[in-house]
Amino acid sequence: MYKIAICEDSRIQAVELIDSLKAYGSECRIKFEIDYFECGEDFLEKDYFEYDVIFLDVEMPRINGIEVAKEIRKTCPKSKIIFVTAYEHYWPEGYKVMASRFLIKPLKQDELTEALTSLIEELNTAKKYISARSERALEKVLIEDITYLEISGRKVLIHTPEAIYTSSYNLNSWYHRLAIHHFEYTHSSYLVNLKYVKLVARDKVTLTTGEEVYMSLRKYKGFKTSFVRYISQL
Repeated sequence: MYKIAICEDSRIQAVELIDSLKAYGSECRIKFEIDYFECGEDFLEKDYFEYDVIFLDVEMPRINGIEVAKEIRKTCPKSKIIFVTAYEHYWPEGYKVMASRFLIKPLKQDELTEALTSLIEELNTAKKYISARSERALEKVLIEDITYLEISGRKVLIHTPEAIYTSSYNLNSWYHRLAIHHFEYTHSSYLVNLKYVKLVARDKVTLTTGEEVYMSLRKYKGFKTSFVRYISQL
């Protein structure tokens, strides 16, 4: 799930943007949690660091979108800000506050789609997330929250303490992506996050969550070596 804030003094235009975001989310099976603010003052009173993407109308009464962005940048240098404006002459000011995108009113769905797709990819990389499926919706999963992965039929199950997700990518593909995050094979069907390992035995690995993962004799020595090396680096 991605958290999105919209700061727009026109309720009609805000509703149109919300509908467009919902359409994108439905098509791509991505969950959005969207909060709407009618003015910059209301938004700045919120814990705005929690938002993944912030849509700012440039022209608002009292404090405009550029000034709101300057306040955001004081504490949130990496927030993804999208300016929504009818005037291109604001672009130089927007780049000074590291705006990710400018969208011209009236908004076009294809431009919004391109911007969101690109920013979601950036968010997943920067925050070390992966995309996985849960209850037919695509969600972002923090890599450090993954306890282990296992093959189940033609799918790979991705386990976290809170939920189980599915992926159509094979386990070897996940290994090449997650090895730098200290994931190791215990068996050709299991990939374990060393962060959660509590006990290593010849036939199983016990995790801090209480779960047990099968250990093959072929993988035991290499896994144990990797685990000892991981512990020594803490």
